[in-house]
Amino acid sequence: MKGCVFCACSCLSSTVPSIPFSILFERTMNRINTYNELIIWQKSVELVTEVFKLAERIPVEGSCGLSYQMTKSAVAVPCNIAEGWGRENARSYAFFLKIARGAVMEIETCVQLCHTMHKIDSNWLDALRLKIAELNGMLSTIIKNTKNKSGKNF
Repeated sequence: MKGCVFCACSCLSSTVPSIPFSILFERTMNRINTYNELIIWQKSVELVTEVFKLAERIPVEGSCGLSYQMTKSAVAVPCNIAEGWGRENARSYAFFLKIARGAVMEIETCVQLCHTMHKIDSNWLDALRLKIAELNGMLSTIIKNTKNKSGKNF
């Protein structure tokens, strides 16, 4: 990915590893007016759309709540990104991103189950996996950058 996971600039690129994440977060907070300007939030909303398309293909009866669980997890991702951003400090943001990352893992599991149950073909599975991997990578990058050199959260 060329830019940062916040706003597509270069503030989280590998060329500026010496700037602490808290400073980058503060700078980004000053440039971005609302969470829906965040690239990571926008990508999570795209994933929600894809998950809902998949959920429509799953009959309610006999699915053991798979459709419900998948859509609930999908909605949780952008909601947690937004809530963390709204807390206006990097530590809280990282906490909610970890919750969002857990929800992404739930989505990935549900998508795999849909494939196993023959609700989606391999092409659709692969396309969803790519979106999931991209979002998971973005979440992991921000979470990782919230740790200082000692490995502890700041």
